[in-house]
Amino acid sequence: MQVVKNSEIKESYPDIHPERGRFELGRYYPPTIERKEYLNARIIEAIKDDFSEYKPLNNSQLNHLDRIDTFDYYPLDMHKAVELFLSYYGDGILDIIHGFRSPLVYGINAHNAGLAIDIAAADKTHARKITNAAFRAGIPNIVLGGDFEESQGYVHLDISPKEIFLYNAGIYEGPWS
Repeated sequence: MQVVKNSEIKESYPDIHPERGRFELGRYYPPTIERKEYLNARIIEAIKDDFSEYKPLNNSQLNHLDRIDTFDYYPLDMHKAVELFLSYYGDGILDIIHGFRSPLVYGINAHNAGLAIDIAAADKTHARKITNAAFRAGIPNIVLGGDFEESQGYVHLDISPKEIFLYNAGIYEGPWS
């Protein structure tokens, strides 16, 4: 795996500011740019700006599990999307098992741009509550993963442009799916 230095990225891409999603009438609408290009641009921008926009979510409803490979730091649009999601979710503490990861170590994906979280779901009923709230909020990428029979399920919420996920997980397309 190749590790890229911050200084190399800053010099190569001096003015990267990709389109952001928008919030209208209680919903999030993702940008219309191609996903891989969008994530790459967001990561480059974050590194170029020394992650100055990234802040902890600071919400008493969210419990970031203590892991060495994930952090509670997200850009402003993810903050807004999570708050919107929580407004539909209602009461209850949610455990975030994966959040922001360093793009300098893990490469390009939504977690490494600070645009995705994985929320632990105790069972299928809990997962349904999470997915329905995320769908109402307009979260474009909602994926079920893990093993719900062993109480190790999770829901991946990701606000970057829509993707067809290529790993063994259930994709949530709405209450009918």
